[in-house]
Amino acid sequence: MIEKKFDVCETYIEKILLNDIQKNILIMIFKILYKERKNSYIWKNLLLKIHSQRIDISSKDIEIYEDIWHKFTQINLLGQQYYSHAQRNIEDSLDKMVRQGYIINRQISYIRPLSESELKEQQEEFYRKNPFMWSNSTDLNGKIEQSKREYLNVDKILADNKPMVLLANVWEWKSIYLSHLFQLVSLQKNTYTLYYSSKTLTQTTFDELSWDIHKHTKLIWHIIGHKKIVLVFDGIDEIPLHIKEKLKEFLFSNKLQDVKIILWSRKSEYDISEINSYLSVWFEWISLLDKKHFFESRLLDLWVSSDKIEEHILRIHHFLQQGFLNDTIKDTPLVLYFLCTLSKNGRLEKISNRTSLYDEMVHSIFRQFQNIYKEKWQEISQMRDDTLMSILTFCANEIFENSSTQKSISADVMRENIKKRTKISDDNEIESILHKIFLLFRKTDESYVFILESFYEFFLWKAL
Repeated sequence: MIEKKFDVCETYIEKILLNDIQKNILIMIFKILYKERKNSYIWKNLLLKIHSQRIDISSKDIEIYEDIWHKFTQINLLGQQYYSHAQRNIEDSLDKMVRQGYIINRQISYIRPLSESELKEQQEEFYRKNPFMWSNSTDLNGKIEQSKREYLNVDKILADNKPMVLLANVWEWKSIYLSHLFQLVSLQKNTYTLYYSSKTLTQTTFDELSWDIHKHTKLIWHIIGHKKIVLVFDGIDEIPLHIKEKLKEFLFSNKLQDVKIILWSRKSEYDISEINSYLSVWFEWISLLDKKHFFESRLLDLWVSSDKIEEHILRIHHFLQQGFLNDTIKDTPLVLYFLCTLSKNGRLEKISNRTSLYDEMVHSIFRQFQNIYKEKWQEISQMRDDTLMSILTFCANEIFENSSTQKSISADVMRENIKKRTKISDDNEIESILHKIFLLFRKTDESYVFILESFYEFFLWKAL
């Protein structure tokens, strides 16, 4: 009976929290939830309400509940921290439409092995269509499907606790997709979402990180008691090598019970032999309709008149039919965005090969970073385009001359080269520039590689 009464009260509280309410009402709700000691999703709604209305509540307001309020406040601060880290990926996008919340629709899928009953149905269907093989063949390997493609939405992603790894290529907006997914999952009633990014883990150790995850999950279970905690990890292949392998082992073990792990990585980081320890998912090809909507919205945002939109889209489609771009690059959102800017500026027709496209894209990226992020990217905005190009050209030539099988360059060599070309001597400024040369990524603690093999080839061509 008491349980039933609280269920009614819980439903009523949920409706109250849909609207702006006074501070004393929020305190009363807090006391009711605490008194019932109920593991209710309403705790999360209460946190969001306090944050959104900017209500200042101290432990004095809730008298004897000081200890629980301290932990409650910790969770509130954690939520704000995780949200700001996830939002940063969206705010740092070169595409202004992404920064305004317009993200291209991306479906993700995985390959699921067929169950015994499904395989049996496949066999029966095969023999119905090929009755003459019934007695002559028992080996159907290669003749029937052994697996099928399954598409995932938020509900399916949360349906089990098996870690999920999004394996994708460069510039497919993996971080933006995960940030968006983080926001969608955070809206689910019975979940609490943690968000970690490689960008914030350059100075940490594995022990510090694993303890941080353990501490926060225990705190959330104790105070809020959600049925599922979702841990989103952005860019595990870009964290320092000394914690990467330990972290992967930690995340894929059973040490984090009832925690759903979602992360992304470049495809090269994961061995197919590990496939049973996590669910590998991929982006589906962008549909023609989604591409059309993407081109229309970006061209309009670039101030192309509506009567010229179709003409630009046809021009871009004609460009994509040329043979010097592979299918993966043609399906990359950032490349599609740059094709819109090049078409609008009348430069698309001048591109006749991949080298000229990369040349345009690299310069365009530099210019946009300088225009949009003058404060965040202060060190880079003070440098000329040709200085950055010369640093990248030097890197490609250094890799080539050293005949490195890993095609990587030492971070120390890069630091010295940046000092020489920029006349900057402060180590912190040098390190900041090193992290922000976005066509390179940190392969190990002390080496960098080009994000695409073709960028290495492009800058090597410039060097030679």
